[in-house]
Amino acid sequence: MSRVLLIDNEIKSIDEIKKILLSLDPFCVIESYDSLQKFEKDAIAAEPEFFKFNLILIEYQLAKFNEWEAKLSYLKSKVPVESVICFTSYDAPTVSRKYILNLAPFNLLYKPYDPLILKESLNMALKTSENLKEQIKPFEMKPQPSTAFVGILKDVDIVSICDLGFVTENTTQIPINNFSKYYSKLFSHEKKQSVWAQCIQSELKPGTTDTFISKFHFVGIEAAVLMQLRKYLQENKSRRAKTTVWNFADNKISRKLSIALINVSESQSQLKKDIEEHFKNVTVEVLVIDVKTSPEPMTGDYDCVINLDPELGIDALKAMFKPEVVCLLLAEKPITDEQFKELLPVYRDIYRLPLDRSYFYKKLKTLLADLQCTELPEVINITSSEKFKATNLVKLSEICELYLIFTYHRELPKQSYREFAFITEDENQMIQLPAFCSFTKKADPEPGSQVSGFEHQFNFWGMTDHYLKQIRVWLLHNYIEKNQNEST
Repeated sequence: MSRVLLIDNEIKSIDEIKKILLSLDPFCVIESYDSLQKFEKDAIAAEPEFFKFNLILIEYQLAKFNEWEAKLSYLKSKVPVESVICFTSYDAPTVSRKYILNLAPFNLLYKPYDPLILKESLNMALKTSENLKEQIKPFEMKPQPSTAFVGILKDVDIVSICDLGFVTENTTQIPINNFSKYYSKLFSHEKKQSVWAQCIQSELKPGTTDTFISKFHFVGIEAAVLMQLRKYLQENKSRRAKTTVWNFADNKISRKLSIALINVSESQSQLKKDIEEHFKNVTVEVLVIDVKTSPEPMTGDYDCVINLDPELGIDALKAMFKPEVVCLLLAEKPITDEQFKELLPVYRDIYRLPLDRSYFYKKLKTLLADLQCTELPEVINITSSEKFKATNLVKLSEICELYLIFTYHRELPKQSYREFAFITEDENQMIQLPAFCSFTKKADPEPGSQVSGFEHQFNFWGMTDHYLKQIRVWLLHNYIEKNQNEST
């Protein structure tokens, strides 16, 4: 038997919620008030037993926004720790989602209610208050199995930026070679507003113990985005960064480097000569490899391998060259997110053809520090207070309008909130939804892998009618795409 506290000044809203609660639990006891003042008056003289509620539903607009922190603090001090608190509200200009999210209620239920979402949300809230150790399944809703990718979003503070990459300041150290997708209006072009970037340095900020300066370089950046970024840098070059973070000076110890070009096409036949002219201490060898035969290990001691043949797979590349070699890919066609996830653990950089040669040679120097430039390039590196959104892509196993399930390499805290990006072809229309972690468990390793992660269930938070329509369209596309893939 559940016990619910319902505080709302709308009879229609109270009746809707009562009807659904009794359909979920016919023996549910519901204490209802039409104002906070009446509840608080009764609470003053109430016995401890009075506060034993499984679920508490409060209309947010019954108090001023600056009163809620104190009111919730008082309420939480009285009710059991497993009690679930939700707000209800209309989507009004005075209702700040961000402020309510900071108050950390279990959910925000928008009026007018979507009957199915309300029923499933109340079911989720009741079951969460009763048992935090089990994954909660929908009451009526049927979730979809899925293998689509979504992004976990995180705000990133930018210290400086140039046409090679950017520098961030954060409280955790970023693993070297870790890569993510970053969203910003600075990268906006047609249907895109994102770039991929990879961490190439992450160190403690001098004089601190918990602040890290991390350096990222762009990977696979589109020519149009590069041009737009350079325009922005020229317009703001008065804000040049004082510290040198992109250094092209020669190393004190000089050595000869060797670069291999794989299957150079006729249009790129000049590349070997160009590389040797741009750097004083490099030799370039052109390799012709039959991609249809089994690869054999290369005898040459190469520092860098540049692959121009999309038919040469990453397994073949790894079989031919030593693990520490810097592998680069030159691609004529756009690279999808799923391809990036597969390629970037092997390739340190991916370039789009035709090559932006200024960008290409500066990036080569950042990856091969021992290269000696014939002429030092210019880099406009400016300070910035921009905020990027970083996305770590995760593969879904299940999704519906209520929640999503995925496996992640580390365990995320229960009741913690994350913002999820549902990637669409037109990134200007990308859906971004907050969700909170309701369940985690150790996951079995994927076939062929020794590494196990953690399965997570995240429940969507504050689903408006607008977001519901968007997520339902995304689910429809996901369903169609999944069935098409299975049929082929």
